[in-house]
Amino acid sequence: MIRQFCVPLVVCFLSLTVIVPGAVHAKAVTLVVNSELPAAARHGLDYFAHALSDKGLSVTTAKAIPKAADSMYLIGVAGKSAAVDRLLADHKLSLGRKPESLLVKRIPGSSAPATLIAGRDARGLMYALMEAARAVQLSLPESDPLAAVVDTAESPELAVRSVSIHLFNHDLDSEWFYSEDFWRKHFAMLALCRFNTFALTYADHTAYMNPPYPFFVTVPEYPQVKAIGLSKKEQERNLKMLKRISELADEHGIDFVFSTWMQGLRILGNLGDSTVDGLPERFEQHRDYCAKALGRLLKACPKIRGVQFRMNLESGIPESKQAEFYTALFEAIRDCGHPVSLDLRFKGLRYETINAALTAGVPVNVSTKFWCEQMGLPYHPSIADKHYRGGRYSYADMLHYPRYYDVTYRLWTVGTQKILLWGNPDYGSRFAKSCQLGGGRGFEVFAPLSNKGYGNAPGTWRIFVDRSYEHYRWEFDRYWMFYLTFGRTGYRSDVPAEVWRREFRHRFGPAAEHVEAAYRTSGQILTLITAARNHSASEWRTWPEMEPGYILPAYARAVPQDLNQFYSVRAHRRVAGWRGEGWRGDIPGYVDDATAGKLQAKWTPQQIAGRLHELSRKTLDAVEKAHANVPDPQSAEFKGTELDMRILANIADYHAEKTLAATQVELFDITKENGRLPIALEHAKNALAAWERIVELTDGVYYAKMNFGMFYPHTMKPPFENTKKEAHHLRGHWKDRLPMVRYDVAYVEKLLEKHGGQGKPYKQLPGEEPLSDPPVIEHKPITSAKPSEPLVITTRITSRRPLERVLLHHRPLNQKLDWQTIEMRGGEKNLYTATIPGKNFSPSWDYMYYIEARVAGGGMLWPSWEKGWPYVVVRVERSTVPPDTRPRRV
Repeated sequence: MIRQFCVPLVVCFLSLTVIVPGAVHAKAVTLVVNSELPAAARHGLDYFAHALSDKGLSVTTAKAIPKAADSMYLIGVAGKSAAVDRLLADHKLSLGRKPESLLVKRIPGSSAPATLIAGRDARGLMYALMEAARAVQLSLPESDPLAAVVDTAESPELAVRSVSIHLFNHDLDSEWFYSEDFWRKHFAMLALCRFNTFALTYADHTAYMNPPYPFFVTVPEYPQVKAIGLSKKEQERNLKMLKRISELADEHGIDFVFSTWMQGLRILGNLGDSTVDGLPERFEQHRDYCAKALGRLLKACPKIRGVQFRMNLESGIPESKQAEFYTALFEAIRDCGHPVSLDLRFKGLRYETINAALTAGVPVNVSTKFWCEQMGLPYHPSIADKHYRGGRYSYADMLHYPRYYDVTYRLWTVGTQKILLWGNPDYGSRFAKSCQLGGGRGFEVFAPLSNKGYGNAPGTWRIFVDRSYEHYRWEFDRYWMFYLTFGRTGYRSDVPAEVWRREFRHRFGPAAEHVEAAYRTSGQILTLITAARNHSASEWRTWPEMEPGYILPAYARAVPQDLNQFYSVRAHRRVAGWRGEGWRGDIPGYVDDATAGKLQAKWTPQQIAGRLHELSRKTLDAVEKAHANVPDPQSAEFKGTELDMRILANIADYHAEKTLAATQVELFDITKENGRLPIALEHAKNALAAWERIVELTDGVYYAKMNFGMFYPHTMKPPFENTKKEAHHLRGHWKDRLPMVRYDVAYVEKLLEKHGGQGKPYKQLPGEEPLSDPPVIEHKPITSAKPSEPLVITTRITSRRPLERVLLHHRPLNQKLDWQTIEMRGGEKNLYTATIPGKNFSPSWDYMYYIEARVAGGGMLWPSWEKGWPYVVVRVERSTVPPDTRPRRV
């Protein structure tokens, strides 16, 4: 995606002329830089200069404005460049005050066309220069490339925009870890997409490099601690490379975070053979070793800007000893000789541990899972299962006031997207806004292909066995739209559409708008599936790109990750052979409520299936139009893009049909109406046909033995033959899942054989057909409240059907609490009113509410998850006096 140039950086401050051979009539462009630039800004300047030269322009850099020039750019950091400051003042130009703010502005009245490119800091200037460069690079061949550089003034909405790569396999990791070419290109992409943080993560639920310290440093006090099979020379090479990676990140304006999620194999087993010898058995010595090793590593790599720790027992440290253990590591961070930020994962985190870090003088960021360990939808789920409210996922009770730590959200993309293309700017924009909940400062996402090679099996492999689908050297290049989506929307949620469209035009020519449409619709498929049909909160037990959702009886009991918005087919209970985990079973599914005549306004399985079919149809329509318009349908990038879009469309059809099959089977189970069984069989066969189309698309194209996760032998007891090995949910290929999908057809055929049902009638139940005329709810959100004062909520509801109930659901911004419900009373002009008691409002918590209108056959929830947050967040007024920032004891 990005060309990397190697011009000596010192030249940028003197005088450099870059001339394309043969471009004798090229327009002269002068880049005026009258002050020394930081490393990140130098990268941006180099990138811009070469973008201009590649378009046939002669480029000169100078310290002063030349007497004559065809065009010039005045470049610098505000507060560091007198010329930039003078231009800002003389022309009354506005440059945002936030760090990373940027300004690109044509200066009127100049003797030659002049443009100011300025940043509030080095990153802001780098982003401005790279934006101008990309506009030039992707300008149309017949156009003036300089005309593509448009006036821009931007400031970041989120302060932290991070991506992480996790290491799991020596042979696969060695291909890229030791390559400076990989890191230059990877960081160049991240910088272009405006990520400002990168986490390299070790020991994520694995014995591989657990803990990572002996792979980089030796601690003299503990000479027996060694990485198995690693020589001293190899250890020195590792440390040298880690130091260089952190330096390259810094040169690209990216904070490098050293992330270690486990400190040793003390708690968890079945994670593979240990790769470390001699780790002390005694708790005190283990703690001392880890602290000393971390301190040595940080001192050896002064460009490491952050450290990230997992905190619950999966870290290898008992939670009862958490503060005692990590205090020593916090002190090592403090004493390493340069500023290092600290990110603590919320799951299992104790407040005394936060206090220990603050007492040690290390500022703390607490990060939590945005939506279980999958992508879900681009809003915080409105409810967390009561079994997991202590912080396993979502924000639990961490958003109280006052608090003494920053907050960021980690979107577990790894649980949903591993190998298939994804990029939906609408999702990215809504997700970025959601990361501001409760004063959140930003996010972290997992890089595509996360968990590749889990288990450290020897050998290398790429996801495509058919290399004609590859248009790249490094596999991350394939996922350019993933990075662009999250990085640019994280910087600015209302990012101009031209940012995407110029990329699509560049890659796909006249098919651009159709490929973009396919990305946008296909990008909604997996996120809806994981929100509405989830077997597990864990990334290790489900993989919606590859996982058919297990067998039909279990699929019917799968629990939506937001039970306030979506119905399960049936209330949760364990099913023999289930690979998932226990969820609350006291929330009725659609079948339970529909047969009892108590249907709520949540999305039904039929609505979910209808939406999935719609997304499939729109994706395939866009793909067909793209295929007809693209200049070369056999080009590698288009082939790979078309392939994945077709796979995703068929995944949508598969889950839509399986949802409908499961619903009919469960309705039969309660009503005993055997006329439903032939319909269930038709849907099961349709699901099988969709999966067979996926196999046809992927067989011989995708690698047949992909490996992205651990094996859970105790859960692999399927009630069908010859699938125990092949049907592993995190390994293998789509064709390995065919026996499981065929089982669903056989299962329904046996029911039909036993009970009959061909041509038999059955009674239509509420919700089986979507409401054609749902209630209309009109309400102006209330966004502020005062402590201890009641809050009156009024809404106007119009409905052609008689309203059965109008409900106000409300609670503090605390996932540990259940929602409370108030019946709203009707009055004149279709107005309904309810009052939330003043005792509910405390300055310690913001508040939230949503409205439900029920009619026979369903209803309506307001606000809608399709348009934004499915709830209103009310800010409870607090004192303007700054809170006491001293550590508190809990």
